[in-house]
Amino acid sequence: MINSPNIRIAIIFSALALIALMGVQYFLVSNTYQLKDKEFVIKYRNSIFEAYEDCTNGGVFYNDAYSLIDSIATNLTVALTVIGSEKELENLKRDFYQRLIRDLQKYNDLDAFFEGYKYTNDIQSDFEYQIVVRHIGILLGSTSELVIYEKEEEEEGLVLLGSLEDLSPTNHIVDTRSVVGNKCLIEYALYVDTPARNYLLLQEMYGIFALSLLTILTTLVVFVYTIYHWQKQKKMSDMKSDFINNISHELKTPLATIAVANKSLQNGKIASNPILAANMVQVIDRQSKRLQQLINQVLDLTIWERTNPILEKEKVEINGFLETIVADFRLKQKDKALDLETQFHVPSIELNIDEFHLTTVISNLLDNAVKYSNGKPVIRLKTKQKDNFLQIYIEDKGMGMDSETQQYIFDKFYRGQKGNLHTVKGLGLGLYYARKSIEAHGGTIEVQSKKGEGSTFVLQLPI
Repeated sequence: MINSPNIRIAIIFSALALIALMGVQYFLVSNTYQLKDKEFVIKYRNSIFEAYEDCTNGGVFYNDAYSLIDSIATNLTVALTVIGSEKELENLKRDFYQRLIRDLQKYNDLDAFFEGYKYTNDIQSDFEYQIVVRHIGILLGSTSELVIYEKEEEEEGLVLLGSLEDLSPTNHIVDTRSVVGNKCLIEYALYVDTPARNYLLLQEMYGIFALSLLTILTTLVVFVYTIYHWQKQKKMSDMKSDFINNISHELKTPLATIAVANKSLQNGKIASNPILAANMVQVIDRQSKRLQQLINQVLDLTIWERTNPILEKEKVEINGFLETIVADFRLKQKDKALDLETQFHVPSIELNIDEFHLTTVISNLLDNAVKYSNGKPVIRLKTKQKDNFLQIYIEDKGMGMDSETQQYIFDKFYRGQKGNLHTVKGLGLGLYYARKSIEAHGGTIEVQSKKGEGSTFVLQLPI
């Protein structure tokens, strides 16, 4: 997790820049889509308009509609000469209107027109259309007209033919005002659209969409990748800083002890006392060996980073091997109250292992079980067999770990305790060394833990 304010600010500004880039890409793609849509509409509008004009021969609605309207209008004009009342006129108008609408819808052949238009222009998509009537009137002379239908101001008009619901200006093809047989005045509008218009437009813009999407995804991947490695590098930097602090402390302790023991030996009273002098020599010897162990551990892991670990494997009887480790560990912890139990659920078998490295791994895990225990350490060392693998369980009832710690526990330099808070000593290399050693044996190591309930390390080695 990144805690530096400067890094957080940089991430925020980078994220805002990425959002701005996505906004610009959306704006450009949206504008391109609108331009393509206009081009599409103009192209098809002109083409359909010309074909429709040819289909109606300058007439009205569709090819046969002219004669149909003329026939009905002629009957009406004849009937108008004999009407005797206003009521008869209204009934006559209603009958004319109903018959005209019914027959126009009945004999509509615009579907055939659009099928022919598709075939002629090699178009695969279907068309939807709508004819909307605005005005119908009967001419009674050069200046007089009997209005049969007039659209209201707030409505589109009479939806007469077709199924298109979107009567937007984009789909408007033509407004027509026709006089049929010098008797009937009709005003109407033709609207046409194709349900596949969006698909056709997107197909045309495929390259632009793909390029924009690729640009955004590439930028996003680079952004996430950069942030990820930024965090990873900072985490490594923090762990290295902790490692330097820890190793400084670990090195200073034996050095200071050696210095005190050496100064004591220079004291004449101690130097003349064989027992005290021997104790000081033993202190110097122990602390020198500890220094050597610390240096060797760091050097070994540095070499393992560059090359695969070189193991000196030999056949080892595993139960006796583990019993020896436990016995040595009990001797080492003889001054502490310790509940350490072994449970071997696998018959005596031999494994091909490097005795030194595996001993070090198991000893380190037992040490950790003691270090991270609250009160009396309770440890169980078990063996089980799973398929062709031997599983070694090292369980404790100690402090346990949260899920975040478990993610990084096997990383080099990682420690739950940070900085110079050395309630638990260590360099953050023990579990990393364990993972490298077990993997070199062709096995795996994992941890199961709950905060406050303890941890279980599972080593899995091929049989």
